[in-house]
Amino acid sequence: MEDNKKIAHLEMLQNIINRFSSNSFTLKGLCFSLIVGILSFYKGSFIWLIILIIDITFWLLDSFYLARERYYIKIYNKVRLLKEDDIDFFMGREEVNNKYPFKKETLFKSFLSISMLPYIVIFIASFIVFIIKLYMIYLFCSKYINCEF
Repeated sequence: MEDNKKIAHLEMLQNIINRFSSNSFTLKGLCFSLIVGILSFYKGSFIWLIILIIDITFWLLDSFYLARERYYIKIYNKVRLLKEDDIDFFMGREEVNNKYPFKKETLFKSFLSISMLPYIVIFIASFIVFIIKLYMIYLFCSKYINCEF
């Protein structure tokens, strides 16, 4: 009967971790679907700027979910080592009693994580293509229209 408190707390934390993990997977799928949809239907010059904005938005959002997931994994690892009497069903709110003395995962560390590699690749590729397109517009403008930037 005593183990039920600890198991219930660990299950609640595991459910939160699973939700953050599935949100991350869903965001990646949605981002790539949007980008492929835009690439297949839109043929404008500044399409790569739109793709950059979409990629950065989803990259930041996915990094936020990854940071929160890592934070709850730390809580999970702390709770699994606690004694049964120390279980207080802490779920990541304000740290009142200093029983969980660790810092929250920073967004920047998650932003440059290996799981963000698809966003990084899309960002680099679209940034390079966007710069090339801008350069081509500049060459066309300076050659045929004779304008200065």
